[in-house]
Amino acid sequence: MLHSLFREGNVARYKEKSQDNVMVPINLKAQLLPGTFEFTLNEIVDNHLDLSLFDSFFHNDDAGPKAYPPQALLKVVLFGYSKGLLSSRRIEEACKSNVLFMALSGEIRPDHSTIASFVSSKAQNIKDLFVQVLAICAQLDLVGVEMFALDGCKLPSNAAREHSATFAEYRKKLSNLQDKIDLLMKQHIANDQTQEQDRIGKAVENIQHQKRRIQEFLRQHQPRTHTKNREVKSNLTDNDSAKLKCSGGYIQGYNALALADSKHQIIVNAYPIGRQYEGDELKPFVKDSLRTAKKAGILKRRFRTSTLLADTNYFSEANCRYLLQEERLTALIPDPQFRRRDPHFPQRPSLRSSQSRCFRIQDFSYDALKDQYRCPNGKALTFSCKSTVGHYRGRRYHTGVGVCDDCPFTLSCLRKGARLRSLFVIDSPARSAYSHRMIQVIDSSAGRQAYARRMAIIEPVFANIKSNKRMNRFTLRGIRKVSQQWLLYCLVHNIEKITTTGAADRLIET
Repeated sequence: MLHSLFREGNVARYKEKSQDNVMVPINLKAQLLPGTFEFTLNEIVDNHLDLSLFDSFFHNDDAGPKAYPPQALLKVVLFGYSKGLLSSRRIEEACKSNVLFMALSGEIRPDHSTIASFVSSKAQNIKDLFVQVLAICAQLDLVGVEMFALDGCKLPSNAAREHSATFAEYRKKLSNLQDKIDLLMKQHIANDQTQEQDRIGKAVENIQHQKRRIQEFLRQHQPRTHTKNREVKSNLTDNDSAKLKCSGGYIQGYNALALADSKHQIIVNAYPIGRQYEGDELKPFVKDSLRTAKKAGILKRRFRTSTLLADTNYFSEANCRYLLQEERLTALIPDPQFRRRDPHFPQRPSLRSSQSRCFRIQDFSYDALKDQYRCPNGKALTFSCKSTVGHYRGRRYHTGVGVCDDCPFTLSCLRKGARLRSLFVIDSPARSAYSHRMIQVIDSSAGRQAYARRMAIIEPVFANIKSNKRMNRFTLRGIRKVSQQWLLYCLVHNIEKITTTGAADRLIET
């Protein structure tokens, strides 16, 4: 009663709303505001890129429907990537509901299959577009050609890590799958219930499909080998990808390489590789970078006065020789021990107990007649072989198996998990003249000061691509298609640099 009286005396009034059609005139071109990424993208694609290379994909001059213009497809793909929309279906939906996508595409609204086909197959000439945008950056004085930083970032591929294995593991898995089929068939024979028979039949069919997939893969592929001729794991879904170790654990993906200029962090060259260690890729990458820069109008002789910065993964005698002797480039590549020689970095605490000192070669006595060493506990270390460790050549000595099991000095002598003690006695430095030259340069005050700029040049590039733009995975499979997608990611980064540096205004004037 009181509730009804309260409502009669206090009646709330609201504004009227309507869901009837309202015709709102929209100027699509006016939605692309100067100073934004989409405005710069629209200007570059429409007025500064030669897209005639896409004409060879179409043969509809006499018959057939009209094709979607490559300008529109390129713009919606790059703009979608810049917003973290990596799926062709999400880009299709954005072209129907987002006014900026409508403005960039001219409201043609391509379907997802057309977008996916453009990215995966028709974008094989994307390197030419990358070179054209790089040439625009050079013309706008965004490339200083003073210092370059080379590095790689690891991105997940469109493949499951659980499908990776060696060929021996695949064959063992085939045997296990066959055992499962045999067990299910026995249950199928013993069980008369119709529902259980259907379930078992579907399970057998699923396992047989897995077997056929593995068998087909083994017939069509060869085992993947490491640089040391050791087999590495293959992958059923994307065999070009690799099992990579990163800060968050292991992923199945690609190591995406990029070379960035120090002036405005413009990416000069980029492509992915399907392996963990990128040190062996330095020579082909530098050669490809020189060709790319030449096509973009950056004269090769300017690279002679620039400095290449790379991390310790690229340090080797072969790489140092190639850079310093063959290409005669100025480069700074530190060896893995350069931080320990730097007085500005404190020494890391020892992993061993602070109460015990690890035995060194000075603690072992040498018997020249028997050519053997004796440890502080009197055990003999006999000659094993000659070997090379790092930049040094020498001889190896070790104890017998089980000799060190009851030794009281185990914590001070053996490494964690080791069963015997070994010594490496240096006879002479290995032939590594160019490596020593690189070490001398990196240990100088000017070298350390220059190398300190490496992370500030290349790491923000990867952070922008992976975190800011959310282009943090590959949606395509195969090294060729992944290479195209990585170049598209780098195009987004370079076009955004043209926008944020204010060079887009000069671009319109030209």
